[in-house]
Amino acid sequence: MRPGRQVIMAEILTRPENYTEHHKVVMSNCFHEIDETVAKLLKKKELFAQYSGWGFCGKVWWNRELKNWCCEIWRYRSHQETVKADSLKELMETVSNDYGWN
Repeated sequence: MRPGRQVIMAEILTRPENYTEHHKVVMSNCFHEIDETVAKLLKKKELFAQYSGWGFCGKVWWNRELKNWCCEIWRYRSHQETVKADSLKELMETVSNDYGWN
């Protein structure tokens, strides 16, 4: 694990069951974009949104307790890990460095 990386084991931190999925993606590796409108909604409501990458699918939500962005990483229908970060940009960089930028 790289210094400064914050990874939480799947059994410790998972997306809240009562959160519903927003219909738009919050981040995409296709154009390396973050949708700030979706991000604002995630902070206000009990929602999560997809983070699409070539070799993974992320489920992103704002953790009100930890005051961090969290992302469950899924590959081949299997939860790999949950990563947290202070910002969506930092989250994207951390996840993409390990799972690919495309």
